[in-house]
Amino acid sequence: MFGIKKMIGMTDHANDVREKRRAFMAKKSKKMPEFQPGRGYTKEDWDAVDSPELTDEELAKARPFREALPDLAASIDRELARRNGAKPASPNKS
Repeated sequence: MFGIKKMIGMTDHANDVREKRRAFMAKKSKKMPEFQPGRGYTKEDWDAVDSPELTDEELAKARPFREALPDLAASIDRELARRNGAKPASPNKS
């Protein structure tokens, strides 16, 4: 698929999600390879950031937002429904 080895013990879907996430992050990181002034932070802030690529173990532990923080997801749904006058989204939506 994206040239990444399949992790043993993971479902095909989990591996597919992991590979897509890796590919997206690789593309995303190429958008701003160097500091650009006027974006709300200083050159010193830019240089101080150390954000290494996630490991396979970290990616395997990642959970969807609604699963990781169900109470927060529900409160966001309620607030959006209140603002839009719509019914809150189902918590089982993907």
